[in-house]
Amino acid sequence: MKFVSSFLLTALNIQAFQIELPTQSENRLLSDVRLVKGGKVTSENLTFYGDNMLYYGSIAIGTPSQTFKMVFDTGSSDLWVPAGNCTSDRCGNHSSFNYDKSSTFVASNRNFSIQYGTGQVTGTWGKDTVRVAGTQVSNFSVGVVTDEDRVMRHTFTDGILGLGFPAISTSPNHDTWLNRVSRSFPDLPGEMSFLLLPYADNPPSFQVGERLSLGNKSPTYQHRLVTPYSYWILNMTAVSINRFFSVTTDVCQPHCPVVIDTGTSAIVIPESEYFTFMLQLLQNTESCQYLWQQGLFVCTDTTECNRLPTVHFTLPDISGRPVQYSLTSSEYSSYDPKVGCMPLFMKSPQPSSLWIFGLVFLRNYYSTFSWDTDTISFRLVNSSEDPLDPASEEKSVLNAILIILLVLGMCGLGVYLGRRWCYREYNRRFSRHPPVQFVPNDIVTTPVHDGCVSYTEL
Repeated sequence: MKFVSSFLLTALNIQAFQIELPTQSENRLLSDVRLVKGGKVTSENLTFYGDNMLYYGSIAIGTPSQTFKMVFDTGSSDLWVPAGNCTSDRCGNHSSFNYDKSSTFVASNRNFSIQYGTGQVTGTWGKDTVRVAGTQVSNFSVGVVTDEDRVMRHTFTDGILGLGFPAISTSPNHDTWLNRVSRSFPDLPGEMSFLLLPYADNPPSFQVGERLSLGNKSPTYQHRLVTPYSYWILNMTAVSINRFFSVTTDVCQPHCPVVIDTGTSAIVIPESEYFTFMLQLLQNTESCQYLWQQGLFVCTDTTECNRLPTVHFTLPDISGRPVQYSLTSSEYSSYDPKVGCMPLFMKSPQPSSLWIFGLVFLRNYYSTFSWDTDTISFRLVNSSEDPLDPASEEKSVLNAILIILLVLGMCGLGVYLGRRWCYREYNRRFSRHPPVQFVPNDIVTTPVHDGCVSYTEL
């Protein structure tokens, strides 16, 4: 099963809001794909667009080379591009692969169909030379697409370069880019890393076989993959929402699998848990409405998104210690002047028990995917607070104690002021009555109760 790719937000723009896609010159961030070959670092620019929630990078296929804009996707394992004979009504206005002009292309009669969260592509497999950032892989399986679903036809990218495991590949012999790079560069560490926001002097970038030295003091937390290896899946043990206190939600009990996916824009939640989570997140909001076709909530009053609470995700590291990763409302919300704001938590379009962490989560961390150690590591780059810093935990406890003391103090002040008022009323009312005199036994006295005090009326 494939999951929602970075086409996700583009699909929302087209189907729900009729927002035009940004042109190539709009809203751009340049980053690079770095691979090590023969001791030399080469790079390939990635272009971010669509509120920096979508991106593409270039690869070359064939001899001579033909260039394509691609999504680099850890949530799938296949490489495909549109065929040269695929018309615009079937493949959109994408760059197409003229395989008959490539001297190294080898055709086959094996058909394929790949289902993503936003649509399906179909075509036939072939083999050709593929070049990615200075590396070259020969006789690599290339999907030549002859039909794309409507949403796929309207995306800005031409195709997808899958960076997942062989188990989810539909290509012949499960031919994946990770396996080919491992065999072609045996001295290269088996890992790839993503920095999806600029940090210090480092542009957003994607490395294979090496890690950036970011120069900050944030530690790296390593998490072991869930077996069997299909997607890049980790185990999550809690999801909590922070209002005055951090309150654990009623989802992900006692634990749940989460896919770490660079090809997804939002955080995707299983249908069975989605509405439970969102009702807890959107408490006290009035303008937020669910869009059934798009699978998410939209709030017409943008100030309500600003007031949404911080969400915490707890994942145990390789030693079993709970590590809490946090997203504030500004980090998980997208704003558009035409429709309002969108908390980027989506209901899964397919029946599944898997959560998916896309770019909304990943752009806050320097993430490393290792197929040598079967782990994923996160290093905080978008905040100064360490997810496991004891000082952070002490600060949270101290804040809770201060809130409790504040509440108790306000209650005590209320009691004190109430008693003073009662005391003044007592003195005022008794000052209007003469002193109590002797009352004959046959005269009945009537007790009068008035607020704070009681006295006897003759």
